[in-house]
Amino acid sequence: MQKEYSDISDTLKRGKRRSSKRFLEQYRKAWHIGLSAEVRKGNVESSISAIQELMKYNKAYEQKGSLKHLLEDGRELLEQLEEERRFSENIMRTIRDIIGKVEDPEEREVLYCVYVTYMEPMTWERIADRVGCSKTRVMKIHSNALVSLSDLIP
Repeated sequence: MQKEYSDISDTLKRGKRRSSKRFLEQYRKAWHIGLSAEVRKGNVESSISAIQELMKYNKAYEQKGSLKHLLEDGRELLEQLEEERRFSENIMRTIRDIIGKVEDPEEREVLYCVYVTYMEPMTWERIADRVGCSKTRVMKIHSNALVSLSDLIP
């Protein structure tokens, strides 16, 4: 059953909260992309090192063009992964900067706890302990913060 709203301002606030949430959820996606790029980068670097060692100790492999192409492909992939990591880092930095512009310190803290400290997921209860108020109050602060943030999103 859908909730009835008493006036248009409630409906507008609900829309602002949704768009702010979608915007902030990009942080989590960007974090995962960056982490994935780092892991893949490590795997590619290991592969490149192994190929270089193989070529160094066995000159017959050095003559084969396929290994040289494999090295070139690996280096290209490293560049792409670094670009992917920088892209995700820029998204994360932008979102942190926008959250930092929220005027109310409680709202800012709740937004950081819910969206930025994703690596260490926090329950509403843990956030309430950290902020020093009730779970219900934290959820209200979160709702207000999402509305405040919607005006800051470019």
